[in-house]
Amino acid sequence: LAKEIFPYLKISVDENRFNGKNANLYLLTGSANLMAVPSLAKALVGRMSVFTLLPFSSCEYYETNTNFIDRLWKDDLKSEKFGKYDIIDAISNATFPEIAVDKKINRKLWFDNYLNLLLQKDIKSIDDIKNPYKIISLLANLAVHIGSPLNKSKIQNEIGLDNKTFEKYLSVLFKTFIISEIKPWAKPAHIEKRFIRAPKIYFTDTNFMLYLLKRDIEEIYRNDKAAMGHIFENFIATEIIKNASLLIGAEISVFNPEGKEVDFAIEYENGKTLGIEVKLDSSLSQKDFNNIYNMRYLLKDKFHKGIILYTGDEIISMGDKIWAVPASYLWKK
Repeated sequence: LAKEIFPYLKISVDENRFNGKNANLYLLTGSANLMAVPSLAKALVGRMSVFTLLPFSSCEYYETNTNFIDRLWKDDLKSEKFGKYDIIDAISNATFPEIAVDKKINRKLWFDNYLNLLLQKDIKSIDDIKNPYKIISLLANLAVHIGSPLNKSKIQNEIGLDNKTFEKYLSVLFKTFIISEIKPWAKPAHIEKRFIRAPKIYFTDTNFMLYLLKRDIEEIYRNDKAAMGHIFENFIATEIIKNASLLIGAEISVFNPEGKEVDFAIEYENGKTLGIEVKLDSSLSQKDFNNIYNMRYLLKDKFHKGIILYTGDEIISMGDKIWAVPASYLWKK
């Protein structure tokens, strides 16, 4: 980042405001949160708008122009048979546009360069990280524990970081959009239940997570269902984050009273809540819905719908306001 230009941008913006020209003067881009750079934040606070451009969602890749959360919220679901689909193709291409569009690119080399750029440039511009390559150990550890509540002390012990350094590294990963945080649901107050306190961490790009794991998604799909379940959950998490970011007032959290977890709760300002559970199965049983039934019981009239996204091909009603929905609903027209 050319930090020396920021004061001059500030002067230019202020002068143009004084002369009645105060819109769309400059476009600044980067792979880190520009407002996380201290010199930029000090110079341009109140003088710029920030737009976060995340990797492709599945509906962007398949060019179906749909927001599946908005559709789940508004649609009256009905039992319906969907066509077959390739979940591996969807996960593999919900990624950075360059590697999604150009199939000739060697993804390993591309992610090598991406990681080196982050470590050598973006991370150093945000904070005083003396050994940025130590962050690779943290990234690899987080990739292994996707889908579990963040256990800071365990991770610190496993990779040998003190608390202050760990918090600094984690903060940098958020500011460079490598990871996202989904916090626990903890309201309304009248529900007297105990909720988890630790957030869950997900990688903003599932394919980058696979790169860190040094594994091929097709091999995992064939031979390691447990690992594939975590990958599928990360994919759904990123799809929810991407789609919810376009909706006003939608807040994402983890719903987990007394261990009866629903992976994602999407709550609007009026308290109405949509629950989404993730299952890497092509068929489901009644017991798979127990946690969503519990969510409906606890939230009562604030419960809008409960959904299990699974790898089957049919929408199935499982009770009042509760449905099994194929993963292809994410990009279906």
